[in-house]
Amino acid sequence: MASGAGRNRNRASLNCVPFVCCAVLLCWVGCHTPPPVTAHPRDHRPTVQRSVEDTEIGQLLSSLLDGAGRDGDDYNLEEDGEPTGGGAAGSAGSGNGSSLAGGHIDRVHKRSLSNLEIQPIIDDTNYTVYHVGVLMASHLDSPFDLERCGPAIDLALELVNQSLMKVHNVRLSKVQRRGIYSDWRLDWYLSTCRNVHMQQAFGIHGRPRTTCAERELYATCSGSKSPGLAADLHFKHGVIAFIGPACAFALEPVAQLADYWNTPIITGMGDQPPSEGELSVTSGILGRLSNRWKNDSSGMFKDKSRYQTLTRMSYCQCRLKLVFSSIFRQFGWRHIALIIDRSDLFSLTVGKNLEYGLKDEELLKFVRELDGNDEEDIEAYLKDASMYARVIILSVRGSLVRKFMLSALALGMTRGEFTFLDVEIFQSSYWGDHYWELGDEDDFKARKSYEALLRVSLLQPTSPTYQYFAEKVRALAKQDYNYTFVEDEEVNFFIGAFFDGVYLLGMALNDTLNEGGDIRDGTAITRKMWGRDFEGITGHVRIDDNGDRDADYSILDLDPITGRFEVVAHYYGITREYSPVKGKKIHWPGGREGPPPDVPKCGFLGTSPACQGNGELFDFSFVPN
Repeated sequence: MASGAGRNRNRASLNCVPFVCCAVLLCWVGCHTPPPVTAHPRDHRPTVQRSVEDTEIGQLLSSLLDGAGRDGDDYNLEEDGEPTGGGAAGSAGSGNGSSLAGGHIDRVHKRSLSNLEIQPIIDDTNYTVYHVGVLMASHLDSPFDLERCGPAIDLALELVNQSLMKVHNVRLSKVQRRGIYSDWRLDWYLSTCRNVHMQQAFGIHGRPRTTCAERELYATCSGSKSPGLAADLHFKHGVIAFIGPACAFALEPVAQLADYWNTPIITGMGDQPPSEGELSVTSGILGRLSNRWKNDSSGMFKDKSRYQTLTRMSYCQCRLKLVFSSIFRQFGWRHIALIIDRSDLFSLTVGKNLEYGLKDEELLKFVRELDGNDEEDIEAYLKDASMYARVIILSVRGSLVRKFMLSALALGMTRGEFTFLDVEIFQSSYWGDHYWELGDEDDFKARKSYEALLRVSLLQPTSPTYQYFAEKVRALAKQDYNYTFVEDEEVNFFIGAFFDGVYLLGMALNDTLNEGGDIRDGTAITRKMWGRDFEGITGHVRIDDNGDRDADYSILDLDPITGRFEVVAHYYGITREYSPVKGKKIHWPGGREGPPPDVPKCGFLGTSPACQGNGELFDFSFVPN
């Protein structure tokens, strides 16, 4: 339980977040009307009316608009020269190589929304620069590589410098090592990190304030290279915090080093292994890690005695059992079957977390593991599961979900007597294709079978503020990272989580400086991030006392008319309860008006004494036309 002072600190810091988001987003809203939100072609989330009045942040935007007519004193810096090289971490800004070349200040008056700008930090000799090390895999084509998350990190650092560090005459400077990729065409950025485009996009003119050293990016999720890069950042640049890595295999050794160095480390991911992506079983990674993690019911990195300075901003697999338990409570289900693909690391870790968690609640009645790489008798697994439960969790790779559902259709298990569930964190080939449509002769049957499937996914933010943020990330990714989001690619939850993570670090550093604390005491700063609530770009963020986020999830159901998965309910981490979406309902298959009963009338084997002699045994002989 946070102390009274801690609660006051949280509230004080919380008040800064929407204001900062407002100030930055306001200058963009005024000069650019974003395109309408389009529904994802496979998963449908309710569209939002992009009005500044729709959220608390939007209301603050309106308040700022009301006050924009008065004469305000903002400053526009015009460059006289080029910035010099970055200085040592924690160095003063005068005469030590970390200062920027001088410029003159023009006083301007802001009278309209379109001209409203963030007041830039005025360069003088009294600032101190501290380096923040960014460790992100590049060109991995994952949902959380540098090309996607880098813009969010840049934006968050700029906001922290503007809103939190400025009053302390402190500046955070991103540090990475020089890139090994010659095709980025980012010479201006790689050589000086003069993040000019970002400032122009946000209406911040004049001298750049984000300096950095040369950087080196790694193109694989490597547990062998990431410690060396982290050591370079620690010993050569004296970083006061690490942002990333994202992938578990690179994060694990770096988090241990950060613990030893007493340096905070924040990641927008945490314990998320891939499925059917670059990191496959054939790479040997599963073999090296499965002995450590496959029987860990708490999930990767949950034991913070080994990672005492690690804060995870996305979610912990350890809480998926709470999401599923909330669904089971909602529909009165207490007999659950679980099928796990042990050849797929994501499916294995999710499955093992569910296995141990649901067994503790005495819900799990049947567990089987299979090797998804082999030609196994899927129908046999389903028949075995039916003898113990009518609710079946499929913790298997995406391609196997379709095979299981087609087999369930062939066995007559999709007519309303059974419910199936799976986990798709969000739609990405990195975790396999969980969709029914493959363009083959089985599409019609697959679509029909998926009507018996409920899906659990992370709640993707859809607020107007997040949509504005997403537009800026897309623009900066193209300008600064030479990456273009494809047409239907979302600015996913993890990208927003990295933004929130950097801002959380800024709030903790701000508190430390306000209290006269040591900005290099990583353990103390980390504890200021734990047990904290704030409103971030992804919505309400709650970091528990163990440094893990209580994430929100969506429960999706296939609409039999559109063939798309629709959000029908949410699980909110702060309440840990199933919350139906108003105006939405689950389409139970077979024309049912409600869920299947936990136990069939005649029992799972048709042996209930009340049914003896009436022949009511589930018939697996059904074959669809």
